[in-house]
Amino acid sequence: MGLEISVIIPTYNREARLQAAVDSVIAQTFPPHEIILVDDGSTDHTGEVIRKLQHPAVTYLFQKNSGSGAARNLGIERATGNWIAFLDSDDLWAENKLQHAADLIMRRPEVDFIHSNRKHRWPDGREDQGRVGVGVREMTDKVFLLQNWALKTSTVLIKKSLLSALGGYFMEERRTCQDYELFWRAVIRSSGIGYVESLDVTVLLSEDGASRAKDAARLICDNIYAMERVIRWIEARREDARYAEILRRRQVYEFQRLFTQRILQGELYPLLNDIRTCAQTNSVLKALKAFLSASRQAIALGSHT
Repeated sequence: MGLEISVIIPTYNREARLQAAVDSVIAQTFPPHEIILVDDGSTDHTGEVIRKLQHPAVTYLFQKNSGSGAARNLGIERATGNWIAFLDSDDLWAENKLQHAADLIMRRPEVDFIHSNRKHRWPDGREDQGRVGVGVREMTDKVFLLQNWALKTSTVLIKKSLLSALGGYFMEERRTCQDYELFWRAVIRSSGIGYVESLDVTVLLSEDGASRAKDAARLICDNIYAMERVIRWIEARREDARYAEILRRRQVYEFQRLFTQRILQGELYPLLNDIRTCAQTNSVLKALKAFLSASRQAIALGSHT
């Protein structure tokens, strides 16, 4: 079997943007083996947009609303290619996205995980010039990547055999950070991580900054949960303990961000719920105890001045 790339696009109520996303896949100079569109129970006209595509490479699947993780899992189960590429339905690929990946696979056959650079586009048309920091090479070091995480779902391709070796695909119990959780496991298990420097993906941002701010705390909690899940996976499979330690340090940093955000916004009751949730992770529990101990010492010193 030659190189066959299955493209999985989960979507939910994206009637305005879905067509452009699919068109960016159809226009690839390296044609995809198949395009699997998974409608996660849309209530708008997304289904009609998909049915009008009339392209032989497109497969349309519908499921009741279960989240993007479940939608991607359904797509993986149906995929027949030996590589899987992911595209969010509100993002766009440059026409050479798959060609660049194919070229890298030909040069470095040990590669089983590929990510690329990307740019963000704001509603007013502004664009940045790359979201992946300097220092990333064509063959990416695992420790470097885990310490300097800059992956976006739409930039990633994973060999099907690597996905099958992970002991499960995207987690479905949380609606966010499922991609991070799977990609961390894939990076740790990978035989070779390839990086394409060109800006092969455009992430289209929405205007709803208020919604993003409101969801920030939930995203941080889900991120901490995802890291704990991977840490337990590392320990159960006896993977390199260095990777677990990197994620533990990231957990503590994320909790500190969450704590600071809640305090600045005066959200004390939500903070208590966050502490209750995050305290289920050993790393954050230790960080919380250390923080409270330091706070008590500071208060005690202040009372004697």
